[in-house]
Amino acid sequence: SLDELTGLEEESLMQDLQQEFKGRSPDESMQITLQGNQVILQVGGQVLFPAGSANLGPQAQGFLDRVVRVAKSYPDYRVDIKGHTDPRHISTVKFESNWELSALRATAVLRYMIDRGVSPKRLTATGYADTQPLVSNTSEENMAKNRRVEFVLEKKEK
Repeated sequence: SLDELTGLEEESLMQDLQQEFKGRSPDESMQITLQGNQVILQVGGQVLFPAGSANLGPQAQGFLDRVVRVAKSYPDYRVDIKGHTDPRHISTVKFESNWELSALRATAVLRYMIDRGVSPKRLTATGYADTQPLVSNTSEENMAKNRRVEFVLEKKEK
């Protein structure tokens, strides 16, 4: 279709995400970008999870319900959920390392989306621990930017 050739569908998806979160973003740690044929919604980890936890926090439901609404409006798109942490060592009964924490956070988001009717065939969840920082981990502020969840929406190949 013309939309596929011109990338207009990705731009439409990006605009719909922006509209969904307009004035309702939990804080300024959310960003929506278009990279090639991918629309990426990036949100600070504190929006979805309490520190050191993979249990969804109190404001997570409202935020994720908006993501689910947009995902359902674009059924031809896969959603890859990526969990990221900062490099500070974590070792608890539940999380031996940041790998487990990031993977379980991504999985918690995936399960929420499935429970709200998004097809599991469209979803993946991956933990990246601290291997893909956005900025150097030289300050508390920078480490907070690196603790995030990303939703990468990409059109499924036919």
